[in-house]
Amino acid sequence: MSSQLPPSSQRTSSSQQSSSLQPASSSQSSIAAAAQSPDERFDVVDEHDRVVRQATRAEVHKHGLLHRAVHAWVVRSDGRLVLQMRSAAKDQHPLTWTSSASGHVDAGETYAAAIEREVQEELGLPAAIAANLRPLARFAACTELGNEFTELFFVQYDGPLSPAPAEIERLEARSLTAWNDAVAELPKTFSPSLRFLLEHAGPTVDAMTARRSSTHRPPNE
Repeated sequence: MSSQLPPSSQRTSSSQQSSSLQPASSSQSSIAAAAQSPDERFDVVDEHDRVVRQATRAEVHKHGLLHRAVHAWVVRSDGRLVLQMRSAAKDQHPLTWTSSASGHVDAGETYAAAIEREVQEELGLPAAIAANLRPLARFAACTELGNEFTELFFVQYDGPLSPAPAEIERLEARSLTAWNDAVAELPKTFSPSLRFLLEHAGPTVDAMTARRSSTHRPPNE
């Protein structure tokens, strides 16, 4: 199935038009292998998100062990949410839409340190911006989240992004309404974790961006 957005989701107003950015070409296979090595080590946690031991990426995924992950949503000042299409080289859910940036929390790493690292590696986000990501919500591990305790972070940023070719096929910015319409029409083109996060955190971000828009609206409007 194609991962293109359906035509009905592409007919948006000028304030909701999409913008797309593709990564620079690279040798994807060699970079991707390094980016998702089966020997990466993660903290394995219990049902209360307490670390019990460490295991390799391969062992964690093979046995469905509970572990940790982070997601970041980059939102433009006009309210559009930037999402990434995962690289075809990814070992899980390739060529599906997911959060602006996401990844596992490495062994001994905090959620905050992990997301600061991920947004710089995947998006080329400036270090000063990455250090000020705002925690938005934390969710208990579940099937939809791939057995991952997940913390979602948020940042409003209008600057340039540099998608990493090992991780990202392309980036696209659309209104939350347009993304939700696309999920309803073509759900399998979105990763399970993103569908979960859009359902449970999307309304919060929508309300936040609406408040910011009203704050900056000229008085005579």
